[in-house]
Amino acid sequence: MDSHRSLSRRRALAIGVSAGLALDVSKSFAAAANTPSLKATITLNGKSHDYAMRDGEDLGDFHSEIGGFIQRCVRTTRSDCPLIVYFRPDRDSERIEVVFELGRIWNTQPAHLDAYSVTITLGDEQHAAIEVPKHFWFSRWRWQSEPRPVVSKINDLIDQKLLPPYKVEGGDLVGNTSPSAPGAALPQASNADHPKGLPGGGQIKLPDGGKITAQGNALGLGQKTPDTSGKNSAPDLTYSIMGSAGITRNMGQTGERPDIGMVTEYQGRYIVTGAADALAIVRAQAEGAGTVPWHMRDEKTGAPVDLNLYSTMSWYGAHADNPHVATLPSDILVESSHQPALAYLPYILTGDPYHLEDLQFAANWNRGGLPPDYRLTVPQTRGFAWSMRTLAQAAKVTPASTPRWLLPRAYWIKELSEKLQWVTTAFVDNPDPLYRVFRVVGEISGRREESPAAPAGSYFAPWEDDFVAAVLGWIVLMGFEDWRKVFLWKLGSTLARTNGQSGWSRSWPSPYRFALRTGPTVPVVGSWAEAWKLNARLQDLEEGDTAHGDPVYMAYARAGLVMGVHCEVAAAQEPLQWISSQIAQLNRPVAYKWQLA
Repeated sequence: MDSHRSLSRRRALAIGVSAGLALDVSKSFAAAANTPSLKATITLNGKSHDYAMRDGEDLGDFHSEIGGFIQRCVRTTRSDCPLIVYFRPDRDSERIEVVFELGRIWNTQPAHLDAYSVTITLGDEQHAAIEVPKHFWFSRWRWQSEPRPVVSKINDLIDQKLLPPYKVEGGDLVGNTSPSAPGAALPQASNADHPKGLPGGGQIKLPDGGKITAQGNALGLGQKTPDTSGKNSAPDLTYSIMGSAGITRNMGQTGERPDIGMVTEYQGRYIVTGAADALAIVRAQAEGAGTVPWHMRDEKTGAPVDLNLYSTMSWYGAHADNPHVATLPSDILVESSHQPALAYLPYILTGDPYHLEDLQFAANWNRGGLPPDYRLTVPQTRGFAWSMRTLAQAAKVTPASTPRWLLPRAYWIKELSEKLQWVTTAFVDNPDPLYRVFRVVGEISGRREESPAAPAGSYFAPWEDDFVAAVLGWIVLMGFEDWRKVFLWKLGSTLARTNGQSGWSRSWPSPYRFALRTGPTVPVVGSWAEAWKLNARLQDLEEGDTAHGDPVYMAYARAGLVMGVHCEVAAAQEPLQWISSQIAQLNRPVAYKWQLA
């Protein structure tokens, strides 16, 4: 049996569990997939509830082409306990996984759970004891006898266009393929007295809750998200049940931060350097994705809810959609415009379907998190970028044929095709100068006044549009060739700001705000030259060939140009060389997640 498909009992660890874990590594899980005696006992509010695999419903097998394994999924429920337990043993190895989910979409009053305990047994032998501090509605966690190993090489993933073209420092990098080695990925055990547990550690402290929302300022919908910036100043990058492993708990928090981009900064550092500690954080945050309350699973089917079938369903705020899925505030506020890519890289590294599920849940949340009438809109340009990133990832890596507990590739391809038709009509083929000349994604009329240089309803943020250009280029590289027209259209804005030939001085390739008129009732200027004159006057910009402004924003523009070169856009080559030299002259480090080559 291949080493990455068998259980090394010396390494057996409960990755994905928290305080109070006990694991007897001497016991064998042999032939567990065909053993009906696997059981989880949940003690909640002083009462015990047994969930037995033999009593569950078989939802089908996942055949992992990446990881080379077959994993079962048996769902068990009880009428007297709200948790749903999924038993997921491998058919072809000794590995066992048990998933604990809370939340239903149909006719259920949402409620979080307070602390409870879990024991996992096989036959008469106890294999794990876990203390769960709390459990949020639409969140989940898992226990696994052994984490999936990393089996993919970074350079192979780049060659296959599954990753953007990063500059890898060390050649073929598999990283630390021993899944139990990176300590940051391990949960902490409590001081509870268990007979054969891991050594004790600290208790978990979780912050106050937030609100689930998906709106942008341009929509004028929903409520303002709370400022939790102080709570994220020194994140704990280890995982514990219902913890975030350093994921920003208020996704709506603005500003550059490590967890947003085409990949997260920790993912970028692992991709570029192969650092084991970066991989540990990547894996910890992949488990932390289970805490994010985006797990809207249809209990009728076992899969993430089908929003093609229920096209008017939404979980947006208190919106009276039919049907409406009720949610609760929790410790993580979900938001599309700053949403991290937590699950995609872990999935393509390991083939673990737990991460594919989270990728699907995230992509579906971005759709159901808006009212049906607003789904083909751009509440925020950056939100469009990250939603398209996640949707394309799901469409690319979801198998054509899936077991019942996953949505098939065709579901995601359909949504991607609908987005393409809408974007082409609304923006690419639109004769309005806002789209024909400046290639803006979305509207500018709803923008509030920020300063005399950014009057109300008059400006856009070009750095957000550069996010879109980079993501669209990656979508084309992934193999979605029908998006090339949209990418070339969008890249036109980045080119015009960096080629020195459009009439816009490339001395300011990425201003924070870019005015297109002096007020909401004034027509948009008709050319890049007119736009330069307007912004030079409003912002006192200097003309020339030396770049000014924040190199962080320049790195976003550079990413779009890199994608243009890899998509064989000859006009992107000189601007890419120029902006790369300008960033280098500023002598500021570029985040790993933007180190494209």
